[in-house]
Amino acid sequence: NTTYLPNPAFNASARLKFDIYTDKALKVCLGIRETGTTAENGANGGTTGTIEFVGASSVVSGCPQATRTVNANTWTTLEFDMPNEPKASFTGNGILNPGQQALEHIALIGAGGTGAYTVHMDNFQVVTTTALPGTVTMKANSTLTYTASATDPDPGAGISYGLDADFSEAHPTAVLDPVTGAFAWTPGAGDAGITNSITVTAQDSPTNGALVKNDSKALTVVVTSDALGTQGTDGFVAGGDVSTLAWDSKPGVTYSIQTRSSSTGEWKTVQTETATDTSTSVEVTNDGTDTYFRIIEVTSSSGE
Repeated sequence: NTTYLPNPAFNASARLKFDIYTDKALKVCLGIRETGTTAENGANGGTTGTIEFVGASSVVSGCPQATRTVNANTWTTLEFDMPNEPKASFTGNGILNPGQQALEHIALIGAGGTGAYTVHMDNFQVVTTTALPGTVTMKANSTLTYTASATDPDPGAGISYGLDADFSEAHPTAVLDPVTGAFAWTPGAGDAGITNSITVTAQDSPTNGALVKNDSKALTVVVTSDALGTQGTDGFVAGGDVSTLAWDSKPGVTYSIQTRSSSTGEWKTVQTETATDTSTSVEVTNDGTDTYFRIIEVTSSSGE
C-alpha cells in the first residue's frame, strides 16, 4: 500500500510463480486480497476486500501454517496453483474468489532460528492454461508456450515438427523445437492488436521408401496491449494506444503526469491536474513510440 508501489493484480484462477532465496530456512505462503479488480496483471489491484492465506493449511495463534519450505542458501522456484492450494482465513472465509485479485503480501515464517533473515525474490509470473487448438488471447510481453505432439504407429526414424513459414518469417523470435515440439513466443508491443494464425506441422520420416505422412493444426493467437489501463498509475502505454490513468487523490493537491520513452529514460512532465475529489483520472493518447507513464504528487512550487 505504498504511494507508488500498489499491490499488484493477478489472475487468482491461474498459477503464481516466483523465485526466492534466503540465507535461513523459511516457510512461505501468500496473502491474497479479494478486490475483484478489473486491473491487468501487475497493475494496481486495489486495497478493498478480505484477505485469504493461500498455501496455508491452517492458522495457529494468528500465524499461517505454510505448506512451502524454502531451504537456505539456494534459489528455489515456488509455484502456487491458486484454485487448488490449501487456504485459510486471515480476514475472509477461507475460500479464494476466482478472477483478478491482488497480491496483498507474502508471508515469511522463520524456520531457521532467530535473528535476521536476508531474503531475495525475483521473476514473478502469472501462468495460465488454455485448451489447444483454439483461440488464445494474450498480452504483449507475455510468453506463450506449449508442446505439440503427434502419434504414428510407424514413424520410421521419428516425427519432426515445424512452423508455418509465413508466421516464422514475420515473427523470428518464435521458436519451435523440431524434435520435442516445444513452442515459445513472446510478442512485443508492436504485435498488439494483431490476430495471428500459427500452424504447426508434424511429419514422419519413413525408412522403407514409403511416402512421407504429415498433419497440421492451426492456433489463433490474439495479442492485446499490456498497458495498465484504468487502474494504472505508473505503467506502459504502447504506441498508438489510448489509456486512462486513475489514482487515489487528495482534493486541492496538484499532480504531475510524467512520461519517458524507455524504462531507464528521464521522466518529463507533460501535464498537471489539480484534484477536486478523492479519485482522479486522465485519458492519455500515445501517438508515437511506446511510452511509460507515471503520476506523482507536487508537494511544493519548487520541487516534486
